[in-house]
Amino acid sequence: MKKPFRKLVEDLGSLKRLLLLSRLRRKYEVLKPQSVVRYLNNEVRITDGPNFYVQCKDEFVQRIYHFEAKRPDPLIIDGGSNVGMSILYFKSVYPEARIIGFEPDPNIFRLLEENVSRNKLKHVTLVNAGLGAESGTTTFIKDDKAGGQFGQGEHGIIHVHADHFVMAGGEFKEGFAHLAQTNDHNLLTFLHVS
Repeated sequence: MKKPFRKLVEDLGSLKRLLLLSRLRRKYEVLKPQSVVRYLNNEVRITDGPNFYVQCKDEFVQRIYHFEAKRPDPLIIDGGSNVGMSILYFKSVYPEARIIGFEPDPNIFRLLEENVSRNKLKHVTLVNAGLGAESGTTTFIKDDKAGGQFGQGEHGIIHVHADHFVMAGGEFKEGFAHLAQTNDHNLLTFLHVS
């Protein structure tokens, strides 16, 4: 008898999540670029409505970056912070987290700085650069919305920071504990350091 009840509870949870996502989509996809939006206890200047919806869905509803920290103030390296939704998520889970956020697109970086300041986030350091396996420069094709991509093109050259975050055989040095994902260009998306 417990299994059918558990399944019913799971189904209700899934339905509730779908209804929440539907409501978020209707509310946020129509927003004008550069709008200031109130989400949970935060105010965020967004690039545009559709990208903001995806970030809310991914970071806060589906919690794609969630991890269990061993301490109340984990060090988190956020590569590709965009407007800061991932940083706001990390701070909602770990208010004392120490976060270093990297964002290579200079226009989006300005929004990121504004959002960190607007929400009075402490222990957050922002770097207007990409984060990669090696220091140097590379081509960054910016789109002023979702963050752009690294690759071939003439849209802009950005500096890539590695410093203490050098990859060695797929593993990070300096005690890095959890690597969430990388992309095809060996650039870090999210890293939790205990």
